[in-house]
Amino acid sequence: MEKQLDFTHLSNFARQVYSIVAIIPAGRVTTYGSIAIAIGQKGAARAVGQCLAANPIPEKVPCHRVVGHDGQLTGFFSSAKRLDLKREMLEREGVGFKNPSGVKLQRVDEAYIIRDLKLLVNSSAPGK
Repeated sequence: MEKQLDFTHLSNFARQVYSIVAIIPAGRVTTYGSIAIAIGQKGAARAVGQCLAANPIPEKVPCHRVVGHDGQLTGFFSSAKRLDLKREMLEREGVGFKNPSGVKLQRVDEAYIIRDLKLLVNSSAPGK
């Protein structure tokens, strides 16, 4: 059984963001804005991006699966070399691209995120 992620030392906002990103499956992407909406913080896409830039455990919180609102590769320290790495990681997972810098937005939508976040929260509630 895999050890649960410990986000207790983080802000509530960061815990929510990392918990959502941790459940995005390989081969799927979502947007910074979709994550903001899912946690009830519409308009906080930049804050989500800043939070992911400080991701303490990228091997468990796959922030490379989060893209700009139009599918463009953003974040990931935004250098060309780092964005090439993000693209390579997504391609290995089977994500399709519409052009060199943007994914086809076959993404995890807000309903998916909210449903799975509720499952995640409920399964980690005391007494479960």
